[in-house]
Amino acid sequence: MPRLHLVFAAFLLLSAPAAAQAPGAALSPELSRYLASFAHRDAVIAAARQSNAQLPDGCGTVELEPTLPLQVERAPRFDAFGRLLDGVWSEPVTVTGCGRTRRFNVETIALPHQQPQFFGLLPGTTRADAAAQHDGVRHVFMATAGLVKDCRRLAVTDTRFEDYDGGPVLKLKPGQEARPWRELWTVWRCGKIIEVELHFIPDAKGTTIKVKPEAAKLRG
Repeated sequence: MPRLHLVFAAFLLLSAPAAAQAPGAALSPELSRYLASFAHRDAVIAAARQSNAQLPDGCGTVELEPTLPLQVERAPRFDAFGRLLDGVWSEPVTVTGCGRTRRFNVETIALPHQQPQFFGLLPGTTRADAAAQHDGVRHVFMATAGLVKDCRRLAVTDTRFEDYDGGPVLKLKPGQEARPWRELWTVWRCGKIIEVELHFIPDAKGTTIKVKPEAAKLRG
């Protein structure tokens, strides 16, 4: 597999289907305080800024603001002093600059007895977790190979959740569920802009991704 220009990491730690926080769900007081802390905000903003700088169309001067809702893979836990013990989630960051507003996504990974780590995920409104994003990039690399010859460089510059597809609903835990969905990813490949439609099918072991050969189209 050739080296890809990705904007995220740590996908090996995650394998369960993504489960977004239920719309309107209240954050715990501990999590609310943690998200508002200067240390967390600064780390999230730094990760989003790095993601922006790595993109071929990233803006040089931007303003960044972490927002909600969270997408939780593993519910965060805190000790009696409000210190984060464990948890995995991503949160959107609104990035404004060069006459446009974009959404970036940053993953927080907290493991027992370790400092939290922060990783930039793919930009946009994708519902895929880090593991599914990594697999999606591999599918996109293969799907776009025939449109740009002799090019091994690729970056996903945007993702857009389109809609849910028909199929079984996977029950995860109270208040969380997963069902098949589709997204449109925008890809930069050696100066060409390509749009690719991806279909995500979650099950108990992870998420299967399907991309039809005709799903990749040059834009413009």
